[in-house]
Amino acid sequence: MHLEQELRWYISPQAASFLLLGLVTDTGSFRFQNTSPATLRAAARLRELGADWDGVINAAFFSKSRNQQAFEAEMLSCCVQSACEGRYLYAVLPEEMFARHNFNMKDGENLIDLLREVEGVWIAALIYPGRDGIKFSLRSKNSRFPVGPVAARFGGGGHLMAAGATVTGCTSPEEAAELLKSAIIQLLEA
Repeated sequence: MHLEQELRWYISPQAASFLLLGLVTDTGSFRFQNTSPATLRAAARLRELGADWDGVINAAFFSKSRNQQAFEAEMLSCCVQSACEGRYLYAVLPEEMFARHNFNMKDGENLIDLLREVEGVWIAALIYPGRDGIKFSLRSKNSRFPVGPVAARFGGGGHLMAAGATVTGCTSPEEAAELLKSAIIQLLEA
């Protein structure tokens, strides 16, 4: 921890907990490629400084509201589609579903993982209405098929393995989903 050692900053247990929460969520519980030895050492040091491990893990992974769980259940049972022999799994989320469950995507950071974790899926996507257009959230779990360039084609950005975009000019999430599906098929069949 450079801040603590080099700058001699005091890091309270509460601050250590918030920093650890960031490390845990940004690395997908230390599962993603951005987990370096330095990241693991930083997490260990935050634990030594009193970070609340149980609180961090419970907040990040075991604290869904009932309406979020109902939203996820409906998404999985009604909205999921696949292409490319199951390598691409996506969900088109209609606007009325958000209202029905009083759900906001700002609370759905891990929603896409429900699709990404399906066996055989290489790319997962959520397509849903946003304030400025139709939003895409993309994840890849195969580095041969990065989604960052796909998002960039639609004016978005992010990382190679996790990216997103907002598309204007589409009249519905379904129309946007077809545009995205074409781009994903090109990527997977290249």
